[in-house]
Amino acid sequence: MRIQKSTMKLCTLFSLLSLWFLSLGTLPATAGETSETEKQEKASQATLPLDEILRLYRERDENTRKEEPPVPPVVSTLDQIRITGRLLDNGAEFQARIKLHVLSDKAWAKVPLFQRNEITHLTELPKVKNGNFIVEEETLYFITNKKGSYEFTVKFIQGADKVDGVWEIRIPYANATLAQCKIDFDRSSFSLHNTFGSEDASGITLLPEDNQFQISWTRTKASVPEKKKKKLVAPQIDSTVRSAHASVVSTLDGTNILRILYKLRFAGQKTIELSIPESQTLDRVYVNGIGSSTRSKDGKILVDITPLRSGDQSGTVELLLRQIGSGYFLSGALNFSLPSISWPTNEIFIDAHLPTVFNYKWTGGSLSPIQGSPSVKYVTDVPLPGKRMSFHQVLVHNSKPDVTIGYAVNLKDHFYQP
Repeated sequence: MRIQKSTMKLCTLFSLLSLWFLSLGTLPATAGETSETEKQEKASQATLPLDEILRLYRERDENTRKEEPPVPPVVSTLDQIRITGRLLDNGAEFQARIKLHVLSDKAWAKVPLFQRNEITHLTELPKVKNGNFIVEEETLYFITNKKGSYEFTVKFIQGADKVDGVWEIRIPYANATLAQCKIDFDRSSFSLHNTFGSEDASGITLLPEDNQFQISWTRTKASVPEKKKKKLVAPQIDSTVRSAHASVVSTLDGTNILRILYKLRFAGQKTIELSIPESQTLDRVYVNGIGSSTRSKDGKILVDITPLRSGDQSGTVELLLRQIGSGYFLSGALNFSLPSISWPTNEIFIDAHLPTVFNYKWTGGSLSPIQGSPSVKYVTDVPLPGKRMSFHQVLVHNSKPDVTIGYAVNLKDHFYQP
């Protein structure tokens, strides 16, 4: 009886412990038993050799790696240079249509186009998206860091060399897949010499030699048949300077850089006389945008000029002068004088670009102050820093126009105020 009661107590205790473990959600596994979760974990595991694991990793990398495009053999290509031009008396004006490709954008591409020297003057450069132009060692380059196709037009004037009475032009260009040059000219005014190319009714198409085009010519006079000869009377045109435009840049050390552009009206070949102020030196002379030589006589500079185009009645002369002064003081006066010219001048404009550390006031001279002057394009590029003052004068002949400007140091906001 006692044994039966003890057995019943043990069963009851074991049942209570089982219920308590079930309430906790876990039952201790007996020795030698494995839970269902552990069985699943072991079933999802596998053991592989190291070589097999490395092979699988390599296959995954090869499948996921993005293939790099092949590196092009060249960074850029110059596909086409198509040049068209027209002969002038001592040079030619051209426009070049250029097409090129940049094949990579991992580095800057620098594409040579053609030479730009002292007798080659750029007259128009286009604005190209993602690209720009530079000149290094007398060569014009196009630069960009964006790959793609580029097409644009460059305009320039090329001066000619005269050898034994024959004018000659050479246009060297960079290696291009296709290069063409076609020049229009008046057969009654020009005669070609030793020019490698093919002629037609509209002009001549030059063939390149050693990456350059070459053309030679002489000026001819149209002959009139004997039966139809008449006395030709040239129209009477007074030689005048329609307008003169000057730009002077003055630096703190007293150096003045002066550019003067004369817009002329005349007929035929003429000579103008210029008297340069003693304090100034003449650096360059340009006739119709092309560098030109001068002569001296009785202390005056003589410049021979012809119209810009055959039969035209206009032309330009540009001077580049330099003046070395004694520098600026706390206050003083500046005097800017222009050369005198032998032709009557309708009007003169001058822009003075002065250091910003001073205040300025017009004090005298033949030119008087104005609000602004017309914009003109000079052959010589000069930076224009500082303060700008503009002046004007009309009807000038055989005199040296000048302007005097007083200056004093600008103390506003530059000293201590208690």
